[in-house]
Amino acid sequence: MWKMKMFMPVYLREKFIKKTEGVVKMHTYSIAPNVDLTGWVVKLEDVAPEEEHNTKDEAIEAAERMAKENKPSEVQIFDENHDVIEKRRFE
Repeated sequence: MWKMKMFMPVYLREKFIKKTEGVVKMHTYSIAPNVDLTGWVVKLEDVAPEEEHNTKDEAIEAAERMAKENKPSEVQIFDENHDVIEKRRFE
């Protein structure tokens, strides 16, 4: 992407910069079963686990709390096959 900006004409580059200046990063929290399917893990940006919970409902509640505190955010809920089954946005 940076290469594209360098080769843009100046008037387009300025327009691009103005459009992207106010962009706010969306935080993504994911909820998925742990490896041995004995609990549910809440992760931020699908990196390291933030918290682990005994039930899916507890994990959803925790992820929604974090998402509300760090708006704009999205909560992605995965099933046992690691397919997204639901997304919830907090803006």
